[in-house]
Amino acid sequence: MTVKSLFIAFFLMSSLSCYSQIRVEKQANQWLTNNLERINVDYFSQGGSGNQIWDFSELNIGDGSTEKLSYRLRSDSAFIINTVNVRSFILKKDTLYQVETESPLHIIHYIFPVCRLIYPYAYGDSATIPFYGKGIYCNDHIYREGGQTTLLADAYGKIILPNRDTLQNVIRLYTLRSYFICMDIDSIALDTARLHQVIEEHYEWYARGYRYPVFETFTSTTYAGMKMIGTKQQAYCCLPDFQNQLFDPVNKAIHKNDSIEQIKKQDIFHYQTNVQGMLVHVDYNLDEKAEITMLISNTMGIVYRRLHRSQIARQGYSESIDCNGLRRGQYILYINVNGRIYSKTITF
Repeated sequence: MTVKSLFIAFFLMSSLSCYSQIRVEKQANQWLTNNLERINVDYFSQGGSGNQIWDFSELNIGDGSTEKLSYRLRSDSAFIINTVNVRSFILKKDTLYQVETESPLHIIHYIFPVCRLIYPYAYGDSATIPFYGKGIYCNDHIYREGGQTTLLADAYGKIILPNRDTLQNVIRLYTLRSYFICMDIDSIALDTARLHQVIEEHYEWYARGYRYPVFETFTSTTYAGMKMIGTKQQAYCCLPDFQNQLFDPVNKAIHKNDSIEQIKKQDIFHYQTNVQGMLVHVDYNLDEKAEITMLISNTMGIVYRRLHRSQIARQGYSESIDCNGLRRGQYILYINVNGRIYSKTITF
């Protein structure tokens, strides 16, 4: 495969299969864009799975700031440069892998690379692939990370844009990365108290005729010794004519601040957990309709159980997560409710 076809395969991701099934697919094309600006927007709920109509017509634009991405070629790979890091990718057969990350603080090379995408990828396809990397942090600390990536094409449908136009033939890709981070210690003989765990959820909406995701949301939650220490969230859009929809600078700031405050104030999920043997029971009430994801993960970033629910507002919900077959020890119960993160340490 030529370097150019590798590059095109990475960035051209849209097609319909012969069974009218929307899928992400590598394509050959002669036109190429080496630079991109994606717009930061207010974080939003992703909606349910399956056949969907995503109504983003009321989406707040936030402050309208942009992130510039540059796409470049090397002899055997493609890589992306933004304001904070460089990510390098290679294509092996029909799978796109991330093989290296470099930031101002660290550089890491993935011995077992991070799976980014498999071609073609149709609605309902899923895969879980482990990864492991080593590097240097701040020039003098040994840095390791490892875990697993789960890819799921979980939804398809159409998007209603803020300008009321409609994008048809949209597929959504859900990527879950759960992994550990350690420095200056042997990851084979890990001390849980010195580990960091990270759970990342990344949603991307691809539409036929667009080579980049038209919308993205990203949530990353970090744990130290199984205790949650912080969550960051980002959302982007990338439409050729989307900048015409931006508000004036004063209103942008007002909309963003209002949105952030509303997210902080809204606690629509009220829950209790109970462990009986190897069963984790979660009883909860909902004040509003919500998309709920629950995970059971260990200290090494391996996700053993996952469930997703689309629920209406009411009281008396109950979920039981069967953990039979897992080793006794400590695990993280991770719950994402419309983008708000809850978690507890579970011990069997």
